[in-house]
Amino acid sequence: MKLNHWILFCSGIVSALIASTAYNSPTVAQINPHDGLPQLSTAVEVPELADPATSVIPANPAITVTEVAQQPPREPMMTMPVSEAGNVTVQIVNETEETLIYQALGDTEPRTIDASGLVTLQNLRVPATVTFSFATIDRNRQTATGLTKAELKPGPGNDMVQLVIKPTTDLDSEVSALTVESNGNIFVL
Repeated sequence: MKLNHWILFCSGIVSALIASTAYNSPTVAQINPHDGLPQLSTAVEVPELADPATSVIPANPAITVTEVAQQPPREPMMTMPVSEAGNVTVQIVNETEETLIYQALGDTEPRTIDASGLVTLQNLRVPATVTFSFATIDRNRQTATGLTKAELKPGPGNDMVQLVIKPTTDLDSEVSALTVESNGNIFVL
């Protein structure tokens, strides 16, 4: 091994050891038999979870799995019956003075709805997500422009919800999507 390679190898090991100490993961240094150059790998230990199907590993290493599990569940804004076929109907009411773009993810391509317009999306498969935003105004939370808020109302049909979209400058009420879960719980995010 040449001196330059050896110095790089040693500095790589030191850097990896510092990083692994910071992130509490073991580091392994090996020589690649094909080219004789050092290879570093970091092993990550994944904690055993009580029920892997319902457990979440947080993206933030400062938050433990226990803390995530102890967070209260979100309360749905509304609950609606889901048809036996697993479908729902969402009626969008545009109470803005601008054209909106909306899309039922997995069911429609992006479409537009004119100012003060109304559109009904029938037989959306649950879980269903409908996204919406202004067509000609970019959403900018720093300047509070292009923001939308939404109100939910029961629709005239049993398995229908009405999504009323309005403009807002309030960052706390700003939303851009409606989600209907398989059990009929509805969230606006």
